Order: sequence, then structure tokens, then C-alpha cells
Amino acid sequence: MLCAALLAAGTMIAYPFEMDTVSAMANGRTATYYGCYSTITGVAIAAGNLLLGAALDRTGGPLPWLVLIATGLAGALAVRALAPGPRAPEPVPRVAAAVN
Repeated sequence: MLCAALLAAGTMIAYPFEMDTVSAMANGRTATYYGCYSTITGVAIAAGNLLLGAALDRTGGPLPWLVLIATGLAGALAVRALAPGPRAPEPVPRVAAAVN
């Protein structure tokens, strides 16, 4: 349950950033870019699960877990590097005083 909750929380944090990045790069071809993104991530997930399962079966030691931790940290640092900086506050519009 804890792992599922952490996965859901991570997805809720990362997904809006991912989708905003894809649509920003789409140049009017949003559906094509989303389809390509979904295909690439699906293949990467399947390959990653296959490789991780094989590594866990073969080694049985801490190395696959250390690689997973390093991969997660690298992804977090990459998202941090790609995130836009703090935005300047919007100026407050002045309301003209009523003249009597």
C-alpha cells in the first residue's frame, strides 16, 4: 500500500510537468507528440522492468537497488534543472479613482 501511494504521489507531481513539456514542444502537432511520448515511455517501462527483473534474479544483492536509487535521484535532479525559475509577481492593476 505504501509503495502504491508513493507511486501515485510521484505521478501526481511529475505528470503535469511532463504534459506541459510535451505540449510546449509540439508546435501545433500535439496529438503526434503525445502519441510518440506514450510509445517511447511504454517501451522504456517494459524494457526497464525486464532488465530490472533479470538483474534482481542474477545478482540478488544490493546493486540493482543502488542503481534504482541513483536513477531516481538523477531523474529528480533533471526535473529540477528543467523546471522554470521563480516567476516575478504580476503587477497589481491600478483602479482609477472616481471623479465627482
